[in-house]
Amino acid sequence: MTEYRRFQELAEIAVTCLDKSSVDYVLVGGATIGVYGAIRSTEDLDFMLMLESSEEKKIATFIHCLQSNHLSITKDELIQGLEEHSHITVFDLKSPLLRLDLKQIRTKLDYSTYNLRKKVDLFGSGKDFWISSPESLIVVKLLLGFQSEKDLDDVRSILLRSSDILDWSLLEELSVTFGSEKMLRKIKEEL
Repeated sequence: MTEYRRFQELAEIAVTCLDKSSVDYVLVGGATIGVYGAIRSTEDLDFMLMLESSEEKKIATFIHCLQSNHLSITKDELIQGLEEHSHITVFDLKSPLLRLDLKQIRTKLDYSTYNLRKKVDLFGSGKDFWISSPESLIVVKLLLGFQSEKDLDDVRSILLRSSDILDWSLLEELSVTFGSEKMLRKIKEEL
């Protein structure tokens, strides 16, 4: 019988490889929603990386670590993705349904998300992860032209479950800065 890797194990391998490579990161997306809102399924781990294509030593260490843990990516694929500012998909050879999605930190919103990140023991295992703040998650999910019904449900669940820990003035400031204040106001009125 094939033994598939668990989501938590993949997350811990990814963070171990990032730490070994001295690559700063922030975990965003579905894997972090459950910390602040409703727990939901996801098959990928979305990492934003503070990494340039010219950082050869960091890249070599990161790739070696990933490959030694049965994750499918080459040095050329990572460098190309960084140079093109595109998403880089890393497939898990032990669990075909799981993957890492990597993206370079490069926009004003990316830097804001990175600067507001929180350190959290995501799985209660003693391993800390840098994850997006709830305020950043909300703002990203409300960006004009990017909202899906799932994104709106994620925002509602964060607002309901984490209202007591949200920095409301920061959330308002971010929503104005990144143009999602109308959607935020609309969703808050619905609740």
